[in-house]
Amino acid sequence: MSLLEVIKSLFGLVPSLLSLSKDHRELRDAALRAILVALDETYLYYRDLGHGKNRELDREAQLVRYWSAAAIPLRHVDPELAQRCDQKAEYWLNPDNYTPDHVKELDIGLESVRNAYRTLLHPKSLMVKPNPERWKFGRQGSRSVSRGQQDTRPPLPSKRKPGAEPETGATSKLRKHKLPRQ
Repeated sequence: MSLLEVIKSLFGLVPSLLSLSKDHRELRDAALRAILVALDETYLYYRDLGHGKNRELDREAQLVRYWSAAAIPLRHVDPELAQRCDQKAEYWLNPDNYTPDHVKELDIGLESVRNAYRTLLHPKSLMVKPNPERWKFGRQGSRSVSRGQQDTRPPLPSKRKPGAEPETGATSKLRKHKLPRQ
């Protein structure tokens, strides 16, 4: 077989490889969708219980189905998380049989499963890592100055209104502080 024939056969594989990648993405998306539905429905159920509603066995049976349905596509993407979803389905068959310690031991707490879902949703390998070298600040605050060099440019124009008193360090720090959302 000549080099040209080898290259032609390799190029013939490209559409198959692209299709495989698309199939994997679709499978991953289906798995993420399934676990998201299970998580959302479970949180909604707990919200209703927290607002004084009584336990509903039909709704708990539906949660069993959601968690079981989430485990199936997840087994191809994250087998450990699929196992936890399956155990979560077992939990909803009869939640009274589980103690908080047992839930913790199985690692099927809702927050724990949600964190695993979010890790799967946003893999670290795809996250952009900040580069601290890009954020060097000179004496004017927003100008980049290399280490060991002094900024010789004229000062930036003031944002103060003419005639206003200059802010003290404490006042400017308070202005920058934002209250948390309520």
